[in-house]
Amino acid sequence: MSRLPFRALLIGAFLLPVSVAIAGGDRLKEMATAVGLSTEQTVQVEDIMEEYKLNQVDNKAAVQKARMQLHSLMDAPTVDEKAVRKAFDVLMAAERDQAERRLEMGLSLRKVMTYEQWQTAQELRREGREERREGRHEGPRGENHHEYEEDEGETE
Repeated sequence: MSRLPFRALLIGAFLLPVSVAIAGGDRLKEMATAVGLSTEQTVQVEDIMEEYKLNQVDNKAAVQKARMQLHSLMDAPTVDEKAVRKAFDVLMAAERDQAERRLEMGLSLRKVMTYEQWQTAQELRREGREERREGRHEGPRGENHHEYEEDEGETE
């Protein structure tokens, strides 16, 4: 069974414009204003995002480490199939943990917002995604050129 649809669902369907929320500061305040969050809701969102960011440090490191170990095993002169499969399982577990934490963050954010606020946040997420995609098409090495980062582990 492929885990890609599950990951795509978790990453795309539940979350606010995560890049805005994770960035914090002015962009978070702009998003809070656009969504119509109260001061209390904004504080709750900030707390949720702070906890998420702190967890992401460990989550990203675990995924990156598991990827590196798997690549190392695959690049060895001889392939130890059992070790590769075990390393792959470790990578999948780390990615699943990362996805579960995203889901928990999304659920926590959803509990803070009204349905209308959530819908507005989702529309902002879609608009932000479109803007980022458009920015990536400017010039071969232009100002908005973004190289693929293998260790990022997140898709939109």
